[in-house]
Amino acid sequence: MSFGTRVVSAQTKELIVLLLLERISLRGICGVAKVSLCWLLNFIEKLYEVVPEDLNFSVPDDAEIEILCLEADELWSFVGKKENKRWIWLIIERRTRQIVAVHIGDRSQVAADALWAKVPLEVRAFS
Repeated sequence: MSFGTRVVSAQTKELIVLLLLERISLRGICGVAKVSLCWLLNFIEKLYEVVPEDLNFSVPDDAEIEILCLEADELWSFVGKKENKRWIWLIIERRTRQIVAVHIGDRSQVAADALWAKVPLEVRAFS
């Protein structure tokens, strides 16, 4: 599927952000917004560049005993060919659904360590 070279409007970018928040598949977003997968992955990387390392995560303070239930997940896609995979790693607090850490890279121990290094120290203290 090719959409040619064109400028993506601010309105389309806002729509893409909403679709990402709704967890629509990357290929689904490409079809709806009429952008290439390569463009979308580059756009996502730019979005993550402006996100603070700690993702503004805070330990919930509405309980007498603080219990965090963290869930790690990853998704992948490729750019151009299947050999050029990119992995998006996430750690989410299950109760609040707040993203605790995110890392874009490959599927190696080095990438997993990089993800864990982005988890705030106050959260790592619980593990």
